[in-house]
Amino acid sequence: MNAQIDVSRTVAELLLENPLRAIVFERHRIDYCCNGKKSLTEACLRRGLDAESIAEELLADTPEATGQSPECETSQAVNCAGLVKHIVDYHHAFLRRELPRLGTLAEKVARVHGDHAPECVSIRDTFVTMREELESHMEKEESVLFPFIEKLEAGMDSPFPTIGLPIDCMEHEHTEVGVALERLSGLTSNYQPPMDACNSWRVLYHGLAELERDLHQHIHEENNILFPRALAMEQAIRAKAPAQLTN
Repeated sequence: MNAQIDVSRTVAELLLENPLRAIVFERHRIDYCCNGKKSLTEACLRRGLDAESIAEELLADTPEATGQSPECETSQAVNCAGLVKHIVDYHHAFLRRELPRLGTLAEKVARVHGDHAPECVSIRDTFVTMREELESHMEKEESVLFPFIEKLEAGMDSPFPTIGLPIDCMEHEHTEVGVALERLSGLTSNYQPPMDACNSWRVLYHGLAELERDLHQHIHEENNILFPRALAMEQAIRAKAPAQLTN
Protein backbone atom coordinates (compact mmCIF):
# COMPACT_ATOMS: atom_id res chain seq x y z
CA MET A 1 0.00 0.00 0.00
CA ASN A 2 1.25 3.53 -0.80
CA ALA A 3 2.67 5.56 2.09
CA GLN A 4 0.40 8.47 1.20
CA ILE A 5 -2.36 9.50 -1.16
CA ASP A 6 -2.03 12.45 -3.50
CA VAL A 7 -5.24 14.42 -2.88
CA SER A 8 -4.98 15.99 -6.35
CA ARG A 9 -5.77 12.60 -7.92
CA THR A 10 -9.34 11.99 -9.01
CA VAL A 11 -11.78 10.04 -6.88
CA ALA A 12 -12.26 7.55 -9.74
CA GLU A 13 -8.50 6.93 -10.01
CA LEU A 14 -8.25 6.24 -6.30
CA LEU A 15 -11.17 3.83 -6.41
CA LEU A 16 -9.92 2.01 -9.50
CA GLU A 17 -6.56 1.59 -7.78
CA ASN A 18 -8.27 -0.05 -4.83
CA PRO A 19 -12.01 -0.84 -5.18
CA LEU A 20 -12.18 -1.50 -1.44
CA ARG A 21 -12.09 2.25 -0.86
CA ALA A 22 -15.71 2.62 -1.95
CA ILE A 23 -16.98 2.13 1.58
CA VAL A 24 -15.05 5.20 2.75
CA PHE A 25 -16.55 7.28 -0.04
CA GLU A 26 -20.02 5.96 0.80
CA ARG A 27 -19.55 6.71 4.49
CA HIS A 28 -18.76 10.36 3.75
CA ARG A 29 -21.17 10.63 0.79
CA ILE A 30 -18.33 11.42 -1.64
CA ASP A 31 -19.61 10.97 -5.19
CA TYR A 32 -17.31 8.49 -6.95
CA CYS A 33 -19.63 7.75 -9.86
CA CYS A 34 -21.15 10.82 -11.57
CA ASN A 35 -18.41 13.14 -10.27
CA GLY A 36 -15.60 10.61 -10.14
CA LYS A 37 -13.44 12.78 -12.39
CA LYS A 38 -13.09 15.43 -9.68
CA SER A 39 -9.98 15.44 -7.51
CA LEU A 40 -10.25 14.18 -3.95
CA THR A 41 -9.65 17.76 -2.83
CA GLU A 42 -12.55 19.06 -4.92
CA ALA A 43 -14.84 16.25 -3.81
CA CYS A 44 -14.05 16.89 -0.15
CA LEU A 45 -14.56 20.63 -0.48
CA ARG A 46 -18.01 19.93 -1.88
CA ARG A 47 -18.85 17.98 1.28
CA GLY A 48 -17.06 20.28 3.72
CA LEU A 49 -14.49 17.58 4.50
CA ASP A 50 -10.74 17.68 5.03
CA ALA A 51 -9.08 15.89 2.12
CA GLU A 52 -6.02 14.85 4.12
CA SER A 53 -8.20 13.21 6.78
CA ILE A 54 -10.15 11.31 4.13
CA ALA A 55 -6.85 10.25 2.53
CA GLU A 56 -5.78 8.77 5.85
CA GLU A 57 -9.03 6.80 6.03
CA LEU A 58 -8.50 5.50 2.51
CA LEU A 59 -5.15 4.11 3.59
CA ALA A 60 -6.44 2.56 6.81
CA ASP A 61 -5.99 -1.20 6.56
CA THR A 62 -9.02 -2.18 8.65
CA PRO A 63 -12.08 -4.32 7.92
CA GLU A 64 -14.27 -1.21 8.19
CA ALA A 65 -12.21 0.66 5.59
CA THR A 66 -11.72 -2.24 3.22
CA GLY A 67 -14.94 -4.25 3.50
CA GLN A 68 -16.57 -4.34 0.07
CA SER A 69 -18.55 -6.81 -1.94
CA PRO A 70 -16.48 -9.04 -4.26
CA GLU A 71 -18.44 -7.88 -7.30
CA CYS A 72 -16.77 -4.47 -7.01
CA GLU A 73 -13.36 -6.06 -7.52
CA THR A 74 -14.34 -8.54 -10.22
CA SER A 75 -16.02 -5.84 -12.33
CA GLN A 76 -12.53 -4.53 -13.16
CA ALA A 77 -11.11 -7.94 -14.03
CA VAL A 78 -13.61 -9.07 -16.68
CA ASN A 79 -13.66 -8.03 -20.33
CA CYS A 80 -16.25 -5.59 -21.69
CA ALA A 81 -18.73 -8.31 -22.67
CA GLY A 82 -18.46 -9.76 -19.17
CA LEU A 83 -18.90 -6.36 -17.57
CA VAL A 84 -21.95 -5.63 -19.74
CA LYS A 85 -23.44 -8.97 -18.68
CA HIS A 86 -22.73 -8.17 -15.04
CA ILE A 87 -24.36 -4.73 -15.32
CA VAL A 88 -27.47 -6.13 -17.00
CA ASP A 89 -27.81 -9.27 -14.89
CA TYR A 90 -26.98 -7.62 -11.56
CA HIS A 91 -27.64 -3.87 -11.60
CA HIS A 92 -30.39 -3.66 -14.23
CA ALA A 93 -32.10 -6.68 -12.71
CA PHE A 94 -31.92 -4.99 -9.29
CA LEU A 95 -33.54 -1.84 -10.68
CA ARG A 96 -36.29 -3.75 -12.47
CA ARG A 97 -37.07 -5.55 -9.23
CA GLU A 98 -36.80 -2.62 -6.83
CA LEU A 99 -38.20 0.34 -8.78
CA PRO A 100 -41.79 -1.01 -8.89
CA ARG A 101 -41.66 -2.05 -5.22
CA LEU A 102 -40.32 1.32 -4.07
CA GLY A 103 -42.77 3.13 -6.32
CA THR A 104 -45.69 1.41 -4.59
CA LEU A 105 -44.26 2.24 -1.17
CA ALA A 106 -43.58 5.87 -2.08
CA GLU A 107 -47.16 6.29 -3.32
CA LYS A 108 -48.60 4.71 -0.17
CA VAL A 109 -46.49 6.81 2.21
CA ALA A 110 -47.31 10.03 0.32
CA ARG A 111 -51.02 9.24 0.34
CA VAL A 112 -51.18 8.38 4.05
CA HIS A 113 -48.68 10.87 5.50
CA GLY A 114 -48.42 13.63 2.87
CA ASP A 115 -50.84 15.99 4.63
CA HIS A 116 -48.74 16.32 7.79
CA ALA A 117 -45.35 15.42 6.23
CA PRO A 118 -45.25 17.15 2.83
CA GLU A 119 -41.72 15.87 2.17
CA CYS A 120 -43.34 12.48 1.52
CA VAL A 121 -45.08 13.94 -1.54
CA SER A 122 -41.80 15.43 -2.79
CA ILE A 123 -40.08 12.08 -2.25
CA ARG A 124 -42.74 10.32 -4.30
CA ASP A 125 -42.60 12.89 -7.12
CA THR A 126 -38.79 12.86 -7.26
CA PHE A 127 -38.75 9.07 -7.25
CA VAL A 128 -41.38 8.80 -10.02
CA THR A 129 -39.35 11.06 -12.32
CA MET A 130 -36.10 9.23 -11.55
CA ARG A 131 -37.76 5.85 -12.13
CA GLU A 132 -39.00 6.92 -15.57
CA GLU A 133 -35.52 8.17 -16.49
CA LEU A 134 -33.84 4.98 -15.29
CA GLU A 135 -36.23 2.68 -17.15
CA SER A 136 -35.71 4.60 -20.40
CA HIS A 137 -31.95 4.73 -19.76
CA MET A 138 -31.64 0.96 -19.29
CA GLU A 139 -33.55 0.31 -22.50
CA LYS A 140 -31.22 2.57 -24.51
CA GLU A 141 -28.14 0.94 -23.03
CA GLU A 142 -29.33 -2.60 -23.66
CA SER A 143 -30.67 -2.01 -27.16
CA VAL A 144 -28.08 0.42 -28.55
CA LEU A 145 -24.92 1.20 -26.60
CA PHE A 146 -24.04 -2.13 -25.01
CA PRO A 147 -24.34 -4.16 -28.25
CA PHE A 148 -22.01 -1.71 -30.00
CA ILE A 149 -19.48 -1.92 -27.17
CA GLU A 150 -19.49 -5.70 -27.51
CA LYS A 151 -18.92 -5.33 -31.27
CA LEU A 152 -15.98 -3.03 -30.62
CA GLU A 153 -14.45 -5.67 -28.39
CA ALA A 154 -14.88 -8.17 -31.23
CA GLY A 155 -12.87 -5.84 -33.51
CA MET A 156 -15.74 -4.18 -35.38
CA ASP A 157 -15.97 -0.41 -35.64
CA SER A 158 -19.02 1.42 -34.32
CA PRO A 159 -21.47 3.12 -36.73
CA PHE A 160 -21.19 6.42 -34.87
CA PRO A 161 -18.79 9.23 -35.79
CA THR A 162 -17.53 8.25 -32.34
CA ILE A 163 -19.02 6.04 -29.67
CA GLY A 164 -18.34 8.99 -27.41
CA LEU A 165 -21.62 10.51 -28.61
CA PRO A 166 -23.96 7.92 -27.04
CA ILE A 167 -21.59 7.64 -24.08
CA ASP A 168 -21.88 11.39 -23.47
CA CYS A 169 -25.66 11.01 -23.55
CA MET A 170 -25.58 8.17 -21.02
CA GLU A 171 -23.20 10.07 -18.74
CA HIS A 172 -25.49 13.11 -18.86
CA GLU A 173 -28.39 10.91 -17.81
CA HIS A 174 -26.25 9.46 -15.02
CA THR A 175 -25.69 13.00 -13.79
CA GLU A 176 -29.44 13.60 -13.75
CA VAL A 177 -29.90 10.46 -11.66
CA GLY A 178 -27.18 11.71 -9.32
CA VAL A 179 -29.08 14.99 -8.86
CA ALA A 180 -32.26 13.04 -8.05
CA LEU A 181 -30.40 10.90 -5.50
CA GLU A 182 -29.02 14.04 -3.84
CA ARG A 183 -32.56 15.41 -3.61
CA LEU A 184 -33.89 12.16 -2.14
CA SER A 185 -31.08 12.09 0.39
CA GLY A 186 -31.88 15.64 1.46
CA LEU A 187 -35.62 15.04 1.67
CA THR A 188 -35.12 11.93 3.82
CA SER A 189 -32.37 13.31 6.10
CA ASN A 190 -29.99 10.72 4.64
CA TYR A 191 -32.70 8.04 4.79
CA GLN A 192 -33.37 8.43 8.51
CA PRO A 193 -37.11 7.96 9.13
CA PRO A 194 -38.89 10.01 11.81
CA MET A 195 -39.27 8.44 15.23
CA ASP A 196 -43.02 7.97 14.67
CA ALA A 197 -42.68 6.56 11.15
CA CYS A 198 -44.84 3.57 10.28
CA ASN A 199 -43.35 0.34 8.93
CA SER A 200 -44.02 1.28 5.30
CA TRP A 201 -42.24 4.59 5.79
CA ARG A 202 -39.22 2.84 7.35
CA VAL A 203 -39.12 0.16 4.64
CA LEU A 204 -39.26 2.88 1.95
CA TYR A 205 -36.30 4.77 3.40
CA HIS A 206 -34.28 1.57 3.79
CA GLY A 207 -35.03 0.63 0.19
CA LEU A 208 -34.06 4.08 -1.10
CA ALA A 209 -30.75 3.85 0.76
CA GLU A 210 -30.05 0.46 -0.84
CA LEU A 211 -31.04 1.86 -4.23
CA GLU A 212 -28.58 4.72 -3.83
CA ARG A 213 -25.72 2.38 -2.88
CA ASP A 214 -26.36 0.12 -5.85
CA LEU A 215 -26.66 3.04 -8.29
CA HIS A 216 -23.37 4.48 -7.09
CA GLN A 217 -21.59 1.20 -7.86
CA HIS A 218 -23.56 0.73 -11.09
CA ILE A 219 -22.73 4.18 -12.48
CA HIS A 220 -19.09 3.87 -11.36
CA GLU A 221 -18.71 0.64 -13.34
CA GLU A 222 -20.05 2.35 -16.45
CA ASN A 223 -18.55 5.85 -16.22
CA ASN A 224 -15.13 4.85 -14.88
CA ILE A 225 -14.55 1.36 -16.28
CA LEU A 226 -16.77 0.34 -19.20
CA PHE A 227 -17.01 3.62 -21.08
CA PRO A 228 -13.28 4.50 -21.00
CA ARG A 229 -12.49 0.99 -22.24
CA ALA A 230 -14.96 1.38 -25.13
CA LEU A 231 -13.44 4.71 -26.16
CA ALA A 232 -9.94 3.21 -26.05
CA MET A 233 -11.02 0.22 -28.17
CA GLU A 234 -12.60 2.48 -30.78
CA GLN A 235 -9.45 4.58 -30.92
CA ALA A 236 -7.28 1.48 -31.36
CA ILE A 237 -9.50 0.09 -34.14
CA ARG A 238 -9.50 3.36 -36.06
CA ALA A 239 -5.77 3.81 -35.61
CA LYS A 240 -5.16 0.44 -37.28
CA ALA A 241 -7.63 1.01 -40.13
CA PRO A 242 -5.38 3.27 -42.33
CA ALA A 243 -2.48 0.83 -41.98
CA GLN A 244 -4.71 -2.06 -43.03
CA LEU A 245 -5.88 -0.16 -46.11
CA THR A 246 -2.30 0.44 -47.30
CA ASN A 247 -1.27 -3.23 -46.89
